[in-house]
Amino acid sequence: MKPISRRQFIELALSGAVGALLTSCLAPQPTVPTIPAPDATAEPLPTLVAKPMLVRGLVVRNANRPDRNIRYFNPFVPPTPEKWRLSVDGLVSTPLNLTFADIQQLPLVEQTSRMVCVEGWSWKAAWGGFTLAALMEQVRPQLEGQFVRFTCADEYWEVLPVEDLVRDRVLLAYRIDDGFLPDPYGSPLRLIVPWKYGYKGAKCITGVEFVSSQSAGYWSTVGPYTVHGDIQPGFDRPQETNTVERITEVGVEVIY
Repeated sequence: MKPISRRQFIELALSGAVGALLTSCLAPQPTVPTIPAPDATAEPLPTLVAKPMLVRGLVVRNANRPDRNIRYFNPFVPPTPEKWRLSVDGLVSTPLNLTFADIQQLPLVEQTSRMVCVEGWSWKAAWGGFTLAALMEQVRPQLEGQFVRFTCADEYWEVLPVEDLVRDRVLLAYRIDDGFLPDPYGSPLRLIVPWKYGYKGAKCITGVEFVSSQSAGYWSTVGPYTVHGDIQPGFDRPQETNTVERITEVGVEVIY
C-alpha cells in the first residue's frame, strides 16, 4: 500500500475512515501457538476525582482468578492517579504531559468489548475512555509519525500502526464497569483493541510516542507471537461462562 500524504493521514485519522484502508491488508496468518503469554460515543460525564491512596500495593505478574485473570510483564507498584503522568511525544508538533484530570476532559467514549488472551481465555467488560484521534487533535502528529509506541509502568512496551489505532472500537480506557480501572487491570490507562490478542493492549500506560517505523512489542521479540497480534481461529473459554466457544475468523472482534 502506498504511503499516504500528511493531509490524507490526518483527515483519515480524525474521520475514522482509516479502517477502510486496512481491510485489504488483513489476510489470514498462521495460527498463534497457544502457550503461556503475558497476559458509541456517549455524552461526556463530569470529571471524576480518584480517591487518594496512601499505600499502593504490589501488582503481581500473573494471577489466575475465577472472574478475570491478570497478566503483566513485571510485578510493580503502580503510580497513583494523582502522581501519574502521560507523556505524549515523538514525531508530533505539540508534545504533551497529561494528568489524570486532563485525560478526563477528552470526549468520553463507552463500549462493551472482550479482551481475548492468546492462552485461550477471555473476559468481557464495559469500558470508558477516549480515542487516539481525540489525542491526535491535541498533539498534531507529523506525517512520518504513523506508528505509536506505548510504554508502561511495568517496563512493558508495544507498537501499533496509527491506521489500526484510529479504527472504530479502539479505546484508551481509564474506566471499567462504571468505575475507574483498578490497579490489577491497567490503572490508570490501558489500550483496548478488540480484534487483537491481549498482549497488544498495553496496560498502565505512561508514554505514547509517535514514531516512523513498525517495531516489535516485547512479546514478539521473545516468543512466537506475531507483531500484528490479530486474533486467530481456534477455541476460547470465556471466564464469565466457563464454556468453550469457537473463533472462526481472523482479526475480527469476538462477540459473545
